[in-house]
Amino acid sequence: MRNVGQTDSACASGSDSVRALCTEAKSLGKPASRYMTTRNKKSPRTPNRLEKKKYNPFLRRHTLHRETK
Repeated sequence: MRNVGQTDSACASGSDSVRALCTEAKSLGKPASRYMTTRNKKSPRTPNRLEKKKYNPFLRRHTLHRETK
C-alpha cells in the first residue's frame, strides 16, 4: 500500500517524505519556512532527526531546518 506524499520509487526503496521547519524564524518573530524532502529511514547515518541548511526567504539567508514529526 502506498503512503500519502510518496512516489512509487520512494516506497520501494524505504524512503519517506519528511517536512523540515526553520529553527531560527520563530525566535525572531518571522514566519517559518518549510521544505519537503525525502529521507532513507533504513540508513544508519540518519538515526536522529534530519537537519539541513536551507534558504529562508522571510529572513533572506540560509538557516538550519530540522525535521518535524
